[in-house]
Amino acid sequence: MADEVSKRADEIYESLADKHICNLKTLEATFGGDKTMMGRGVTMFLSTNRDVSEKVGAQLAAREYADLRRTVHTCKGSAGFVGAERVKEIAFNLQNSSQELAEKQKEAEDKTSVEAPVEVKAQAAALARCVAELLAELDKLPTS
Repeated sequence: MADEVSKRADEIYESLADKHICNLKTLEATFGGDKTMMGRGVTMFLSTNRDVSEKVGAQLAAREYADLRRTVHTCKGSAGFVGAERVKEIAFNLQNSSQELAEKQKEAEDKTSVEAPVEVKAQAAALARCVAELLAELDKLPTS
């Protein structure tokens, strides 16, 4: 199953190739071109999202789908502020998938019986890859 998840994660990642890792025009527009505010926005994104991939992985493994939905929802929103188009899109998709899993889990007698399908695991893996790229990109930007 790990090979299947990895293959699907690669496909998801490739489907995002036309999206920016970090769209600097969006970042500048968000903060009105104010370099100080841009730096603060980047710093805030970095401080709140540096561990998002680990959180997503742990929540997925623990089948904490409602928490997973909240985590990717927050990531999606902050990604929009820094022009992170890839992260925003995959986080949106994972948010919807985790919402569906959370709803199934509510209805299930045994909450731990609801396992994430390959697609959701692949979305999480693709998100981790996109977040890693984004963090590397943002780490290069001046923050002061």
